Amino acid sequence: MNKQYVIKYQDEQIIVVEKLAGIGIYDLVNVLGLKHQFLVLTPCPKAMREGLVAFAKTKESLQYFKKSGNRVRFTFVGLCIGKFDKSEFTINDTLSGREAVTKVKVLNTSRSNSVGYVTLVELTCGDNFIFCSQQFRRHLYGVGHPIIGKVSCTKKLKNHKNKLALSCVKIWCQSIDNNCTNMVDVQVPRFITYIIEKETEYFDKRKMSSSIYDNKQQTFLDYVFFVNKYCLIPKTSSETIVNVAYDLIKSSDHGDNHFKILDCGTGCGCLLLSLLLKSKDNNCINKIKSSIGIDVSEGALEVAKRNAENLLPELDVTFLNLSFEHITGLNYNSNFVICNPPYLTSTMAKKTLDYDMLKYQPEMSYLVPGTDDLLFYKQVATNILKGNSRIKHYAAIDYEKQKNMKRRKIQNRDTIKGCSNSIVTLVPLHLILEVPHYLVARCSKMLLEVGYAEIKVHKDKFGFDRCLSCMYLP
Repeated sequence: MNKQYVIKYQDEQIIVVEKLAGIGIYDLVNVLGLKHQFLVLTPCPKAMREGLVAFAKTKESLQYFKKSGNRVRFTFVGLCIGKFDKSEFTINDTLSGREAVTKVKVLNTSRSNSVGYVTLVELTCGDNFIFCSQQFRRHLYGVGHPIIGKVSCTKKLKNHKNKLALSCVKIWCQSIDNNCTNMVDVQVPRFITYIIEKETEYFDKRKMSSSIYDNKQQTFLDYVFFVNKYCLIPKTSSETIVNVAYDLIKSSDHGDNHFKILDCGTGCGCLLLSLLLKSKDNNCINKIKSSIGIDVSEGALEVAKRNAENLLPELDVTFLNLSFEHITGLNYNSNFVICNPPYLTSTMAKKTLDYDMLKYQPEMSYLVPGTDDLLFYKQVATNILKGNSRIKHYAAIDYEKQKNMKRRKIQNRDTIKGCSNSIVTLVPLHLILEVPHYLVARCSKMLLEVGYAEIKVHKDKFGFDRCLSCMYLP
């Protein structure tokens, strides 16, 4: 508990505490041994996440400090929506039937991805401060620059969950005998500077996305890809799926011309082509027999074909206009599938996506119809089995059978009778999916139910769960 607050000053009449995140105002009152919560002097302490809080130690000292605003003064910082025309100004208004004055000083203005600008301001009260907990919020809201927050007289900011971007950073008080004045101050809380940094970062990413489309190229795994409005911009986090796929191919003990690769939702072809390029650069391209990329967007397929011609003119890479739902008719018998499918519902997209995704990049590349965020994962996982004549059947299997399949050793000499009564080699089908961290558990469960084994979670370079690899053992 003592790590959630720091006593900055106290005497017989007043105590000033730096409140940290994680402790409520009532808990703080109890920890300090105060008899009543109404001894709080600092405005809006309940909604304030971090900052200075002043308490009167007795009812008599409370009346002394509240009798005149000159005896205790507060300076706040707040993060507001928009850009101010003036660097300093004063707001006069009536609150609770009394005149209230707020002095505003602009400290910093930054670009924002979602609201254009955010401005950090210093807020102080006039001589007739009336201890109204909503004064700063109501005054800034009234002039069209609400403080960021999720309480009354504030405005929510996308991608940030903080209740209120307002904090008391300075308290000045005068003792009862008028012989001593005291000043306590702290730095702007980290959570406020973090919001500023993230908004600037999102805005820069927005500019970057526009610039990438203007320049029509993006580097992915050290390879330069042509991109346009018909495809998603390749992201660094997606390099994980290529690295995992390459490691599986390189470490396999299969001979030449073994892997038949299928890239579902190929887009600009960055996953498939990077895997082929990396295999070529490391002398294991001979293990790959063929490769196909499918996509529902004809515009994206044209981009992928152009990239294949530029990066791998010596290889025969096929691209087909095909949806996940119609993989069953492909008749390709792939044994190595990679996929980064759309998984965002429209509701989730509005809550989480950056401006560049919503404005510049094609919706079909990241949105799922309806509310099932696992829709395309299910289609890929099941339809590549339905359309594979090397696999005798596919079905949901129970967990005990799944464990037995995990222990089973598959060798090239093992054979089964295929659908056409001919003898075919029994080999596992590898599936590698890019999955957001919050869907990993549900997607893993779905893959188990379909019949996949050896399910593994792989992290990206930033330490987040990024993709799943698994096998289907016929």
